Amino acid sequence: MAIFTARTERAIALAVQAHRDQVRKGDGETPYIVHPVTVALILSRYTDDEDTIIAGLLHDVLEDTDLGEAAVAREFGEKVLGMVRDVTEPDLPGLSWDTRKMRYLRTLERAPRGSLLIACADKIANLLSMIAAHASQGDTIWERFHATPAQKLAFYRQAHQSVRAAWPTCPLLREYANRLEEAERKLLRRP
Repeated sequence: MAIFTARTERAIALAVQAHRDQVRKGDGETPYIVHPVTVALILSRYTDDEDTIIAGLLHDVLEDTDLGEAAVAREFGEKVLGMVRDVTEPDLPGLSWDTRKMRYLRTLERAPRGSLLIACADKIANLLSMIAAHASQGDTIWERFHATPAQKLAFYRQAHQSVRAAWPTCPLLREYANRLEEAERKLLRRP
């Protein structure tokens, strides 16, 4: 199946529109749309499932934009919406960072394989962005986050373990582990 289809093009356009005024936290400058496109590109190396790639493009719209579930379902169907929901952190007032992350990890335990692929691609893209932002801006990048570098990377390690437990042969696990080890070396200054 071709990765770039009319449906994929519609998903790109929707993601561009939804994230139009946003920038990435890591460097505070990169247009946010770079992240979901990177996630989709990573996914395209491991799957040709159009729904999974589209869900990768849209994986942050429910969490970070005004786009609602009904719009995603209407445009792309319940399967895409389900995967986007699986990788969306709960938006409940008063939840601590730790609680939101633990709920996310519990969702991964029962998530379908497409959602696990997206979770891995998302974390890989985030790790690459954090490493690059840290290389250019140093420790000042952590002022834009709600957790310390050690907390963030511990969560990423837990997410890796959750995916590995749910799907031991997930094809993104090796790349995820490699990027995580690189981030631990560079961001935590471990040998």
